[in-house]
Amino acid sequence: MAKSDAEIRRQLADVRALIGSGATDYEILADLNITLQTLSKLKQRMFSDELDQVQNETAAENWVRYHLRMEQNIADLNSVIVDAKAIEQASALTARVGAIKAKAELIDRVFEKGQQLGVIPTVAPDVGSDYPTEIPSLRSLVAEKTALMAEMAKQYGVRDYSTLPEIPEEDLYFDDEAKH
Repeated sequence: MAKSDAEIRRQLADVRALIGSGATDYEILADLNITLQTLSKLKQRMFSDELDQVQNETAAENWVRYHLRMEQNIADLNSVIVDAKAIEQASALTARVGAIKAKAELIDRVFEKGQQLGVIPTVAPDVGSDYPTEIPSLRSLVAEKTALMAEMAKQYGVRDYSTLPEIPEEDLYFDDEAKH
């Protein structure tokens, strides 16, 4: 019996979601209760549809689609950050810091991709605008601080915060209110 267009679209959406979540072909076959031949046809159609869409959209449309996908990743990282904040353990702090760094990296990638696609201008604003075209003092300050941090790391070493012992309560900088 031939499948309706609606059923095929539903199966395509299911296959896309499962592939996006990292499911293997075997897991997809089991989840959707379909044959390998059906999965192969669905994947071919999905890839073909995806290529048609990407090749026929403007750079701006392509970037918006990319941006929306990254927003979901950022939302997922936000939940990791919130969850790690609720747990008062060093490993949770490490996870939180990692999630914050990953989130910042994703935001940067979205911005860079927008510039690569020409959606976000890469040129500096006009000299007559309110924004300076160059900030050499800021660049030199960042370079100076980066060199200083590298020198401190070489001199004192680098330690994973999750391996440090807990702060004793009699420590001068211990915040008693933050613990409660």
